[in-house]
Amino acid sequence: MKHIPIVLAALFCMGCAQQPWVKNQNHGTALGTTFAITYMADRELDFQRDIDSLFQAVNRSMSTYMGDSDISKINAGDSSVVVDAMFREVFAISDTVHAATQGYFDPTIGVLADAWGFGPGESLELDSLKVDSLLQYVGWEKVELAPDNTISKAHPAIRFDFNAVAKGYCVDRLGALLDAKGIKNYLVEVGGEVLAKGSDPLAGNPWSVGIDGPQAEKGRELTRNELQ
Repeated sequence: MKHIPIVLAALFCMGCAQQPWVKNQNHGTALGTTFAITYMADRELDFQRDIDSLFQAVNRSMSTYMGDSDISKINAGDSSVVVDAMFREVFAISDTVHAATQGYFDPTIGVLADAWGFGPGESLELDSLKVDSLLQYVGWEKVELAPDNTISKAHPAIRFDFNAVAKGYCVDRLGALLDAKGIKNYLVEVGGEVLAKGSDPLAGNPWSVGIDGPQAEKGRELTRNELQ
């Protein structure tokens, strides 16, 4: 009998160590695509307002589909725009990737993206001569981020298009947002770009995502992968 209090105390401590996990989720549309965010905590949380604010900030900075965004103003020839920290970070990332790919990655491709119908601008009937004429407005070496945080372009017709990196950058920013909130386990997905941290403690497994099988002949065929 004298051991009962000790056993009860041990059981009580074990019960205290088991955290009551709650799966919190936010999902919707943003950046012209869908997003889904799952984060684990010891209580119900809703970061939708913070998430929306982040998406709005990214759009104001880098959306080529918003006429009043910084990038749209710069593309239209406004050299007085002082770009924000997000724009500067994506510019630096683009510079690194451009160098690493020996120039194959080039965010000044905007004028060609529009011409081919992949951007917000007017698409054109293209042939090799027309493409060659547009290439004079493409080239990362023709743009510069000045010390006063304005953008200089060798020609006003040069158009930026950060869509190849903006979603991935936004996913990283969402992860940083959750980190700042003290969240240790989360899964962020924006238009197929994925960031995971920790695991799914309710399932007792690493985060698992489904990827469309690229060789599926009919319908959708998912390949599941664990993220560690």
